[in-house]
Amino acid sequence: MLDLIFRRDGSLSPIGVSLVLLVGVCLYTALHARASVNNTDAFAYIEGAISLQDGKGYVSVSGVPLNHWPVAFAWLLSFFPDPLTATYWINAASYSIVLLMLMRLGHQAGWSVTPLIGLTVALGAGFFYFIARIAMPDILAYAVFFVCIYFVLHGGLLARRFALVGLALLTLLKSIAVVFVPAIFLAELWRLGFANFWQRFIDYSLAGSALLAVIVWTFAFNYHAIGEILPSSHSAPTVELFASEVVRFVQGFFRQFLANWYGSIRSPIYLVTLMLVVIVGLFAFLSLRPTAQGRLLFESGIAILLLSWVLEFVRIYHASPRLMGYGLCLLVLGCGVSQHFARRWVLYACASLASTIACVSLVPMDAANSILYAKPLRDIQEKIPKREELYSNSLRVVDIHVKRHARPIRSWSDVDEGGAGCVVELLAPNQDAVGVHVWPLPTPPKTWSTHAENEMVRVLCRQKK
Repeated sequence: MLDLIFRRDGSLSPIGVSLVLLVGVCLYTALHARASVNNTDAFAYIEGAISLQDGKGYVSVSGVPLNHWPVAFAWLLSFFPDPLTATYWINAASYSIVLLMLMRLGHQAGWSVTPLIGLTVALGAGFFYFIARIAMPDILAYAVFFVCIYFVLHGGLLARRFALVGLALLTLLKSIAVVFVPAIFLAELWRLGFANFWQRFIDYSLAGSALLAVIVWTFAFNYHAIGEILPSSHSAPTVELFASEVVRFVQGFFRQFLANWYGSIRSPIYLVTLMLVVIVGLFAFLSLRPTAQGRLLFESGIAILLLSWVLEFVRIYHASPRLMGYGLCLLVLGCGVSQHFARRWVLYACASLASTIACVSLVPMDAANSILYAKPLRDIQEKIPKREELYSNSLRVVDIHVKRHARPIRSWSDVDEGGAGCVVELLAPNQDAVGVHVWPLPTPPKTWSTHAENEMVRVLCRQKK
């Protein structure tokens, strides 16, 4: 059976490639059925896609510019009738490609088959799964990144040049990608030396030109939309803020990269589960050793990680593994592991997969895109008065499903005194273990009357006094 999946040299056969992609899609769809909208980033991309569809530009449903987030993902989603469904399947495909490229890059770097399968399952079921389930472009960015890195290192001349340009264009999807081409440049310069580096001149001239064009276009786009080339939502660097990001990175390495549990770990069973995965993961990581085959991969990882930290001196951004993981992953993949340590990686893979299954089973994660909100809101959408101002006991949930802005209210007195309007009251409880997207409202005053309702949503309206 293994002979059908792996060639004699340990690389994947065509059947093996198909199997990895199939397993990736099946695992992704089995663990969750909807893309999670659980943070400001996810809301921004979905609302940006909705506004682009409506011809309003790259703004939120309430009209706030979204230049803090690169426009490419929202632009891509805007071509689909339902951006939320589109991001689910885009992420499913991207997730499968990430698993495949981990196998391919690891094999080229000298990993033995069993430890490589363990690494792919461990990171795939943990770190990459929790990124992929959110309505954000990160897993797509990782897929494109790994494909480009593979062809930069192992492709022919034309494929290599296209891959370097692809890394430059990836900046349109994730701002952190601005360091990828300079980092690969430095790694190859270090390896080849100045005397031999001129053979790469055309490669990096093309990639550098593409990167410069992307940066200039981004600055022009930002200046046109918000009057500044860099959004002020990214704080200017200070010693205190930089130190806090170092702490975030260290915590995130153990809490998100090595092991992952969504939500609070105050419950003893959650904490024990996470700590077991961390311990097993550290035990496996101790077997990592840089290899000759993975040298450029390892050095590229170091360069990307270092330049990512240099970027913190331009503007402060969250130094979580989600953004710093590009360099981390290349560092890990550049350290081949022999068959002698296979048991460690198999144990790590089993622990990571079991932890994720437990977390998915026990912890609510769909957040604002829960079926308890999405279907009832869309069923009642046509009955909501078109011209009335909307309010809701939710934060942006109505915005992404009804595609109209609803001001969040905590009590009925938060509604403008004496004004007409409608409150879209969600009756289902909050569906997120981290953020609060829905909260209960007290009994409405007699001045409010029910305009429409179903099992999970009630629309109450008040006439102007």
